[in-house]
This record gives sequence, C-alpha cells and structure tokens, in this order.
Amino acid sequence: MKFILSDITSKIVHIGYKKQRSLTSTFLRFQEYYESPEFCDKIFTLKEFKEWYVTQWPQELGKSRFTYYSDWNGFNLPSTGLKPFYDGLFNPLTKNEREFLATFKDRFESGEVFCVVGTYDDNDLETLKHETAHGLYFTCPKYKEMVLDSLTGLKARSTKKLEKFLKSNSYHPKVWEDEKHAYLLANSGWLKAHYGISSKDTIRVSKELNILYDNFLSREKIKSAV
Repeated sequence: MKFILSDITSKIVHIGYKKQRSLTSTFLRFQEYYESPEFCDKIFTLKEFKEWYVTQWPQELGKSRFTYYSDWNGFNLPSTGLKPFYDGLFNPLTKNEREFLATFKDRFESGEVFCVVGTYDDNDLETLKHETAHGLYFTCPKYKEMVLDSLTGLKARSTKKLEKFLKSNSYHPKVWEDEKHAYLLANSGWLKAHYGISSKDTIRVSKELNILYDNFLSREKIKSAV
C-alpha cells in the first residue's frame, strides 16, 4: 500500500492515497469507532460492520450490497480515537490497519494530540478542505469556539435539514456540529444540488466559516513554520 504523508499544520497530518479502495479500507474501523451511530466507542469486526452497513440504505438506491469502499472520499481521525487499536482491543488487524498504526505509533506514544486527515487523488481539493476543517476543529479550541458561535446563526429550518441529512448518512450525533461546519464551509454547492439545502442564513454562515478557516489555517501554518 502506497501513501504520501505531509503536515498541513504541526497538529494536522495528511495521508494521501492513490486509490480510493486503499483509503477507505484503511480508515474504515478507525473512523467508524470514532463516529458511527452504531459502533461508536465499541469494539467490532469488519464482518459485523458490513452486515450492519448494508441495512442502512434504502433498496431503491441500489445499496443492498456493501459499497462503503466506494461511498467515501475523505476521512478525519483525531488521535484520541486510536487508543483501543494501540491497546490491542481490535484483533486481528488488517495489513492496512497495521501499516497505518505503525506510521503514527511514535507520535501517538509521545502523548501528542493530533488529527490525521485522509484523502485519495491529489486533485480532490474540496474533500481535502472539508477534512482539514475537521482537523482545525479538533486541534484548535479557539477555532472550534468561533465555529460553534457562527453556527448559532442558522435558522431552525436549516438546522433541521442539515441534521436530517447527517442522520441519513450515518453520522453519530456527537459529530453533527463539526459536520455541519465542514459541509457548509467546503460543500455548500453540493448540499444545494443534492439535498436542496440553501438559504440566506446557510449562505451567510458558509461565508463566515470560510473566513474563519482561511484565517486560522494561515495562523496555524505560520506557527508550524516557526
């Protein structure tokens, strides 16, 4: 398995894969332990996850088979979510999982708090922005505070639509605020085209979030360079 590592900031590391299957098969259990509505904070096998996943999508959408490996384009993983894997609670590990854990072992054991964002295909800048926003949300408390303040500007109807979208796409409620921010920031056009989520308040909040993102990412990059 081939991937490229690069530091976005001192606390956000990007791992890039050439192929989508390499990305998704590597991150699956790490990510779903962190935010799955069914498996969050639980120890589970790949078989158990597959059996559950195929039941989550309406048959008319053609999702009766396991399509996870082609469904997702990017991931964000706080280092705190890796602990049970390093503790040996997930066994047996796949080859991809072992390689991933070996890559970040020294960093994790040092006690450093960091976030790994994963994408495939360097041309997918929208996905990288979405996942980097998650990284900032996790590693920069002031950014998170200002994001949450900005999200209070959403009207109840917009909030309801966003939460319905997140629930239908199997996001755990604990990450809903983070996901609202990342989707509005990096994927507002996609939300409008595919889910009809667009209004004066979502447009305004999207602009606010983009300004926050640009400012904080620049600051964190400067800190990393010092």
